[in-house]
Amino acid sequence: EHARQEVARRERAVKEGEVTWNAQQEIRRAGESSLIDTLTTEEQLTSARVQLVQARLALAQAGARLRFESGTLVEFAGGRFAQILPRVHDEVALRPR
Repeated sequence: EHARQEVARRERAVKEGEVTWNAQQEIRRAGESSLIDTLTTEEQLTSARVQLVQARLALAQAGARLRFESGTLVEFAGGRFAQILPRVHDEVALRPR
């Protein structure tokens, strides 16, 4: 649950960073801000995006670890192992933003 909350928190931070970055672009176009201020804002947005990717990775790893430890990471069907790991990836990392 902590990992899901962290992803949600990081998603909010990215959205807020995008709003700030867009506002900074307008301020820069109006000549009211320096290039340094604009680049600093962009660096903060990039950092928020990296932290979101890291949070999603941690959530995916926690899901995979849970499935492994519960014996549901792979299944045995028709005399063969059928990998179900992509389901973890689909559930966690590929959610629409």
